[in-house]
Amino acid sequence: MPPPPPMSIQEQVERGTNVYGILFQADAGESWTNEQMKAVLQGARDVELRAKLKGNYAGYSRGEIWKEIMGTITMLRSSKTHYTGSDDLQYKITYGAETFGSVIEVYDSASSDLFNFRLNMVHEFGHRYNAVTINTTNMNPYNELDTAINNGTLPARSLMRAGMSPYPYQQSSMDNTTKNELFADMFVNWTYSSFTNSRQQNWMNSQMKVWLGR
Repeated sequence: MPPPPPMSIQEQVERGTNVYGILFQADAGESWTNEQMKAVLQGARDVELRAKLKGNYAGYSRGEIWKEIMGTITMLRSSKTHYTGSDDLQYKITYGAETFGSVIEVYDSASSDLFNFRLNMVHEFGHRYNAVTINTTNMNPYNELDTAINNGTLPARSLMRAGMSPYPYQQSSMDNTTKNELFADMFVNWTYSSFTNSRQQNWMNSQMKVWLGR
């Protein structure tokens, strides 16, 4: 008899387990909805499918590619409402999530629109991917993006955000052109092959093959 089909994302959420090894936790007073957990797992699935298209992963079962390139991730529904700025003052959190090592904190200000919520989670996966790549290969995607912008391989920072052909799925604010946030948004658009600029698409495709080692 053939093996049973893998569980759908809906079934994984309902059973409290998932093939990606993602852990869902929540602070006191916070909780995950099933729809939010589905959006997270859909984002992980989308990243894995894109990596499979771009690399040599023959024989890998669902979830194995994700675990290899991302390791274990804990998704924390955080009760944090403020952060400390560089001036030591407290500021209200107005963004949806933030990545700290293997923990992605998701805040109450995260989008209630599930598609945008998924894009935000994939953006955070991009931050996680940079950290894992540094740890496993000593290559730094943030820095390599910075170099590609500075030497003209990619458009200038401001044009990446708001030029003639910026990438469409942008989770960071238009005035945030740090290499970290630009890369995380590049990662989103690589995942969904949504670039309108072939320079950006080609650069990410070629670089991801190098970073994935595939």
